[in-house]
Amino acid sequence: MGSHAACKQAKTRAMAAFALALAVSGLATAVATTERAGGSSAEAARVNPPEPWRSYPLNQVRANLAAQAEQDACDFEARQTGTRRALLIFLVGRASRQNGKFGVGPDDNFRPHNRIYTALESAADAYASCRDTPSKQVDIAYGVTNYELSQEIATQAGARDWALAQGRVIEKLAENAPDGVGAAMAGDIEPGWDQLGSGLALSLMHGAAESARDVYNFGTVGLCRPFGSGCQGNWSYVDIGRAAQDSGIIPLPQIYYGKQAKTWARTANRWDLAGNNCPRSNKRDCFKFGGVTSHIQGCAGVHYTPRESWLRMRRATRRPVGRRLIYFNPRGVGCSRSEGEMAAPDAAASAEPGGLLPLMPKEVPAEIVEDPEPVVSSDVMPTLENAWRVGSHTEYTWVFAGSAGLDSQTGEPAPDGRIIVTRETYRRDRPTTPTMQTIDVPGSGPLRISAAPLGRRVTEDAHHSATVQFEGASGVTGTLDLGTSSVELDAP
Repeated sequence: MGSHAACKQAKTRAMAAFALALAVSGLATAVATTERAGGSSAEAARVNPPEPWRSYPLNQVRANLAAQAEQDACDFEARQTGTRRALLIFLVGRASRQNGKFGVGPDDNFRPHNRIYTALESAADAYASCRDTPSKQVDIAYGVTNYELSQEIATQAGARDWALAQGRVIEKLAENAPDGVGAAMAGDIEPGWDQLGSGLALSLMHGAAESARDVYNFGTVGLCRPFGSGCQGNWSYVDIGRAAQDSGIIPLPQIYYGKQAKTWARTANRWDLAGNNCPRSNKRDCFKFGGVTSHIQGCAGVHYTPRESWLRMRRATRRPVGRRLIYFNPRGVGCSRSEGEMAAPDAAASAEPGGLLPLMPKEVPAEIVEDPEPVVSSDVMPTLENAWRVGSHTEYTWVFAGSAGLDSQTGEPAPDGRIIVTRETYRRDRPTTPTMQTIDVPGSGPLRISAAPLGRRVTEDAHHSATVQFEGASGVTGTLDLGTSSVELDAP
């Protein structure tokens, strides 16, 4: 972890950058703080949205997980203003089980709960070390997804047991964290990631809610109307509402695109009408939104700034919308360099003298992976077909192939293919900071990697010289050149 002086230097630069971002987005404008719920757009525009809180995906980090969590915790603290208790969500990966152990990630990158605890504990300590005043407080949430949950855990009882084990991790973190640092749990629950697994996802979230700690759902509403053409698989509006509100779960819905807020409002109405959720016949509006989750505007066609995401939800419902505003993926994983805000590596966020960081523990032979861990929301890449990866001691590269994000007009998956390239560079003197690029292939349909360099002999050179061949569902074929980060399509 960086020295206290390094944290101070990082804080100065971060606050300057944050102030500029606030000014550009309009968050720094003096505005009124009250509005009649469900009022006009002009009234809504005068509401002062809350401070956005950054949330970091760690599921794409192959090694040095604790070091990356430390860096992100200090980055979060540097942008935290005021004395209001904040929420820091780390998205660690899919809930899974391997050899009788609960943890996250696919088989080849499985991380048991005890390793996740170590990373979260490191983040808690780093936050406390970097903060400039003890009045700053935060809850650190262990976030997981339901990606292919039915392939990882077969029964609803197993999903509940997984969440109970997650709760024990969080209780231990709460007991051992520094003063002013608490613990919570979070689920990025998305119908598109496990279309026939609504029961498993509900058991996962209900199991988490048995904890005494706060539990959040920062997932998506899927393709339910009016956002899409209909709820996916065996999911219903009520199922989505239950995963977000039952047993005191706090919903922080993703509002990235048009009509998502209206669809969440409809989901809340359906949840109110189900069972005894609103026991008094004259009482509705029992579903309570705890806030909103936002994303980098422009990344994969995301429509809104964090401020606009929160306002859209507030305009779409007469219910109160809490003042938690999650700003997911601030480093832009899955965005091209020209899209959104891209955070550059910070030279000040380096290891203390004599505390050199490890490199990648072992080489990863080049291979095509048929069941990779997703690095972006199902709204950004609805279909993830497969991936290619290669790793040396100093570099780790992934190429993900699938479909492009949702069509902004219809809410349906766009007819285009999408390639996402992520790179991690490991150095002894600083935590890794991923870089990324998104390339779309118009009209190709979902893409699949068909051929690429394989084996150990290419682990050093393939990162910047490999050619990766792909094919689309429409019959389009082509080649990705990692040296130029460009795509060339074959002649029809």
